[in-house]
Amino acid sequence: MSEPERASRWLTSILADGRIDCRPDKPTSTVYLFDLGMIAQGLLRYGTYREDAELIESGLKLVRTIRQALPHGGEPLAPIIGAHRLPPTWSTAGTAHLLKLLLPLLTAARLGDEASLPAAHRLITAAGTPFAPDRTPEVITCPGADVVSLHAACYAAEGLWAFGAGAEDTESAVLARRITRWVWGHQLAGGGFPGFVSRDGRPAGGPQSDVLAQAIRLAHLTQAQVDGLDRAVDALTASAAAVDGEGIAIVYSPGSAARHLNTWASMFAAQALDLHEIAGHRIDWPDFV
Repeated sequence: MSEPERASRWLTSILADGRIDCRPDKPTSTVYLFDLGMIAQGLLRYGTYREDAELIESGLKLVRTIRQALPHGGEPLAPIIGAHRLPPTWSTAGTAHLLKLLLPLLTAARLGDEASLPAAHRLITAAGTPFAPDRTPEVITCPGADVVSLHAACYAAEGLWAFGAGAEDTESAVLARRITRWVWGHQLAGGGFPGFVSRDGRPAGGPQSDVLAQAIRLAHLTQAQVDGLDRAVDALTASAAAVDGEGIAIVYSPGSAARHLNTWASMFAAQALDLHEIAGHRIDWPDFV
């Protein structure tokens, strides 16, 4: 059984048992709406590729859960389902990153789920405007925080780019480009990007390869016309490490003593390098990870 097949069957078996708390490192009552969306998108796309009705239905079931969790009458958008309270961070109290949920909502709509496109519009309204040039900081990823997560800001831009492409929404496409340019304004001298910046734009913490790969992808996809792109690609390739003779993966924190090979940074990097190195290469929004 292939790795994608094994992963998809494991997920569907958990979902069939009624479990959506798929984070063993967190309290069992905590369910991240973002995580559900990424699982749903994977099941919908892989299910479509395999023409597997069970995988598609599992993905649609998760999309229905996401729709139910979205505000319907002006109540605040919550990134977590459940009563367990966690310290406020971009993933537990912010909403900008939830705009990437536009991907599974659009994919479900393409598969005939009529309620998903209106839900996508509700999500955009509920998440608010993540970027405002007359505001300090210009991007808010966690209300009241002293720092801004560039990782979460990129997630917002990614979702808006997808919605701009998939729903032919010009306003979303323009906003995705503006966020991308703002992120690129924080590139480090070595070509990478910090994981966080302070409210006044100073780097807060060391470089993160997931942000780096995200920024490269977005620069190409939004046609943001940024400076430093070649330096960024050099930094990304320098963060690659061999994996037991079976390929390469991306080190999450370049220069750190902890050599963590990161799954999502590696997936982002594969698409980023294809976009940069292959002339005319493009990524259609359903295939974006």
